[in-house]
Amino acid sequence: HMIVGQTSTAPVILDNILPQQVSLRVRDPSAKILSATLEQDKTKNHSYHLILSFTPLSEGRHNAHFLFDDKPIQGSPLSFDVTPYDVNIYEPVVTTANAQSEIPVQIGGIRPDDLAPGKMTAVVKDKSGKTIFETPLTPYNIDDSIFNMPFKPSRPGEYSAEIKRDGTPITAVPLQIHVAEEKRA
Repeated sequence: HMIVGQTSTAPVILDNILPQQVSLRVRDPSAKILSATLEQDKTKNHSYHLILSFTPLSEGRHNAHFLFDDKPIQGSPLSFDVTPYDVNIYEPVVTTANAQSEIPVQIGGIRPDDLAPGKMTAVVKDKSGKTIFETPLTPYNIDDSIFNMPFKPSRPGEYSAEIKRDGTPITAVPLQIHVAEEKRA
């Protein structure tokens, strides 16, 4: 799948048509035209093996329209589904009630401005869906796109975390967190 804000590529085969003979328009779900390129695939021997490249800026279905002499080429448009950021818990953390933890959250497709304080936040909910707290994520390992989410649950049980960028959810499915009973001495 393609991810919002991440340059994506897709192979395209156009029989007996060179890339310079094709007009290309990639439209997002609101029909806005996005900048896109169509270049010869240098790993193939035939000039009609091409690579489509564009950066989706919103989620939803994007369509790539290929035109030859201002007429759609057979098979056009090609559709691509774009999802929010690729978000997951980097490695499982065993946490207990009333213990402070840092949960590593990996967010694929981040941009440099995503590293600003307060840009990325997590909304943590209990099993019933009630919001327990909202907390900013802090960059931890930028090379691997890992942020730390501070987490100190007061009770054991199942929790979920929805990750937001500027207040807009970017998780396709909330992250699941299991909290064990508090350890007694």
